[in-house]
Amino acid sequence: TDEGTTYRTVTPLDVAIGKYERLILKYRIHYTQNTTGRAKFKLDTPTVTSIHSAATGLEPDGSIFVSLNAAADPTKDVDVAGTMGYFEWESIIENGATAGTVNFQFAQYANNAAPAIILEGSYVEIKKF
Repeated sequence: TDEGTTYRTVTPLDVAIGKYERLILKYRIHYTQNTTGRAKFKLDTPTVTSIHSAATGLEPDGSIFVSLNAAADPTKDVDVAGTMGYFEWESIIENGATAGTVNFQFAQYANNAAPAIILEGSYVEIKKF
């Protein structure tokens, strides 16, 4: 996306979640970014009872990161110069009384004319129970 800092949903990575359903989601995301615009990512969740997320990967500058998050709608900002990165984002979600959709979203960290791109081959694994 080269449409600025507003999050956009990557529809092929949407995951439906039913009432009182639990999910384990594991995203594997490869991306490129403009070294100035950079990228940011978000899991937009419906009103869930609980969520625990862990992100690990390789920043565009080659450094390794680990990030833990137990809040609804977890985010991962890439405020690191470089052009290509990779990460895995694993979440365990317990839903409440309202069915909905978990949306994988991304945008530019800083507005720039050059795009941030989710590369082909990125995917999500789903375990429902």
